[in-house]
Amino acid sequence: MIIECPQCKSKYRLDPNQFAGKPQLQVRCTRCHQTFAVHAPPAGAAPQQASTAPLGVQEATLVSQAGTGLSLPPGKRLSLTVNSGKDKGQVHQITKPRMVLGRAGTDIVVDDSEVSRQHAALEVHGTRVLLVDLGSTNGTFVGGQRIEASEIDHLGEFRIGGTTFMLTVFDSVT
Repeated sequence: MIIECPQCKSKYRLDPNQFAGKPQLQVRCTRCHQTFAVHAPPAGAAPQQASTAPLGVQEATLVSQAGTGLSLPPGKRLSLTVNSGKDKGQVHQITKPRMVLGRAGTDIVVDDSEVSRQHAALEVHGTRVLLVDLGSTNGTFVGGQRIEASEIDHLGEFRIGGTTFMLTVFDSVT
């Protein structure tokens, strides 16, 4: 289904299955950072095909309600490896379900003048990892495409400024 931010009118694609029986979800606009409620489609409503979504529609960022929704996956460890840029070879452990990447004052500091102070965030929703651009000047890129929000899989790469990162998900050693 396609939803629209009531403030800036940005459009997002939201999978109706994410409601999982709930009457509404809280969504955060990645452009203006407005949080708004989206109501579940009526029972029996015809599902909208993803192919009918207009170009430029991004996946919505779900916002945790009262601390729920964001969580590290049990039995797994996540890390970001810098594959190119000044920090090449550095490995950053993902220790919180939401970590901000940027040039200064963030969870992961990136030594790159093309990176905004608070450039992007990794949001971990259990087994899903969402990369969200935080209104950066130079953009966040996945597969060469500028994104506002994009799901990142194991060994998935993304670029901020001149720095490329790779997400690694592996079993915890017990």
